[in-house]
Amino acid sequence: MKLIYISNSKLPASWAHGLQIMQMCAAFAKSGHDVELLAPRRVGTIQRDPFDYYRIERSFKITKIPCVDFVFLGGNKAFFIIQLISFLFFCRLKLLFRSYDVLYSREPLVGGVFKGVFLEIHSLPKNMSNFYVRMLNRSRGTLVLTRFIKERLVQRKIPVNKILVVPDAVNLEKFDITVSKEDARKKLGIPVDKKIIGYVGMFRTLGMEKGIEVLIQALVELKDHKEIILVLVGGHEEDINFYKNSAQKEGVADQIIFTGMVMYDVIPLYLKSFDITIAPFPDREHYRFFMSPLKIFEYMASGRPIVSADLPSLRDILNNSNSLLVSPGSSKELGAAIIKILGDSSFSSRIAAQARADVEKYTWDKRANRILFFIESIIKNKEAERENIQSFSSDLSVQEYSKRYLRAGEEYIIKRYMPAGSLVLDVGCGAGRTTSYIQEAGCGVVGVDIAAPLIREAKKNFPTIDFRVMDARKLDFKDMTFDTAFFSFNGIDNLMSFDERTNAIREIKRVLKPGGFFIYSSHNGLALPRTKTGWKIILNNLRKLRVGPHWRIEQYNFGIVTQYYNNIWNERARFVRLGFTNIEMVGNSKKLLKAPKSILAFFDKFPIYVAQKP
Repeated sequence: MKLIYISNSKLPASWAHGLQIMQMCAAFAKSGHDVELLAPRRVGTIQRDPFDYYRIERSFKITKIPCVDFVFLGGNKAFFIIQLISFLFFCRLKLLFRSYDVLYSREPLVGGVFKGVFLEIHSLPKNMSNFYVRMLNRSRGTLVLTRFIKERLVQRKIPVNKILVVPDAVNLEKFDITVSKEDARKKLGIPVDKKIIGYVGMFRTLGMEKGIEVLIQALVELKDHKEIILVLVGGHEEDINFYKNSAQKEGVADQIIFTGMVMYDVIPLYLKSFDITIAPFPDREHYRFFMSPLKIFEYMASGRPIVSADLPSLRDILNNSNSLLVSPGSSKELGAAIIKILGDSSFSSRIAAQARADVEKYTWDKRANRILFFIESIIKNKEAERENIQSFSSDLSVQEYSKRYLRAGEEYIIKRYMPAGSLVLDVGCGAGRTTSYIQEAGCGVVGVDIAAPLIREAKKNFPTIDFRVMDARKLDFKDMTFDTAFFSFNGIDNLMSFDERTNAIREIKRVLKPGGFFIYSSHNGLALPRTKTGWKIILNNLRKLRVGPHWRIEQYNFGIVTQYYNNIWNERARFVRLGFTNIEMVGNSKKLLKAPKSILAFFDKFPIYVAQKP
């Protein structure tokens, strides 16, 4: 697979995002894919080869793209926008006549230039504009660092099945080095006879301080413990000067060592030299919900005990068994935590060992594999969905679905749940087979289907009915419009991915009036087969352990169709999760019409489900 990664970041850069991008490209390439990173040719970049700077294998290609760069003149937002737009414009020119399989980026505005990109989102603006949401909606999939980012996106109607939560990661080989604390200190020129607490990283991000002040205040709390030294690795010169002055005023300047910027490959040595690693993030929205700091994973890999601010975003990674968590901004708690770890070697060793074991889950290779599986499943689902639509759009399909008849179960639900005068939505209506009977029952009815040839045939056969080409997951109707919604014969099973059904049901629930009914039939994966071919299918499914929800590729006379199979317990549970009530199951055939659930579960090939919106 050819993967193009578009990044508007200076490379190399002192910020962590440059490292993250390079590590991800290397991990994608390690998975066997052809990776090319497009990065801007910026003013003021560190004049070093990115592969050498980050000590990363040359397994992918970096192409520098021209741009109009005035950002070095100052922090003017207009300068940044001009630089970004010009960079994306030249990326577009570069790829105009190039073929690739996947476009990947951390820049939401890529959606304005390219459609179908996979976006990795690390933070959200305070106020997500409609334009920003449109950019995200143009993506094929969105990768986010925390579940809180996912929740915010879902609130803005980004489909949940298009979002994958993937925290950041670490290169274990680089950070789990075999060097003693004493030897590491000697190599770095750090006092061997002191208790050292250490912090690695920038002192500010997005203009916000990262808790260095509370660290200094914790030293003030521990003023009687002169054996404790704080080592701060990193930071820009202006930030270092600011905190030096603060430490001087507080009388603890002689207990702090500022290293300034260091080469990335010596950070593992610094971590090994520490007695404690510190992450003192303040309680601000960005830190509370959006971050997945690389330093946390590097701390865990180093085998040194961690003291961290207790924030929801970090709780997905850290807990009381692998770290000591303190209230954000509390210098007293931070000081007490430092004393506890320094004074209790058993506790210190235990949480450090647990952190080292837990971080095994968070490697760049594993992160890349999760993302690639997500990408490939979306691509596969889209291809299968396209194939389904093509099959149902064929002449044979139009001919097949133009036949006029009702099954016993369909006749029953029309009589019971669609009284004369009610307004009904027939979803996946095909050529209007069921829609026409609903109209004859005295209902107002709208028929929708994603296959345009079927809708054309329906309009020709039943010109007095309102038929429209429409996707069940994006219904173009106002909230609370219909009394009843009916997803015609197993049509819901053609929606790709397990989550697509849930998205469609949510959307149908939205357009139903309170008290309205949603009705559909669905393939039953547990139904006992009645033919020799059917037995072969079920034995094959058992061999593949397909006893739960699964997909089957099936050959019909009009084409190949990929369809979903579930069971009545899972379908009922889905209704409950989505807030429906009065859930009922009806047999589709005359013999099974009023059969109990235990019989329908194993003998009805496609039972009908009925649920009511509260």
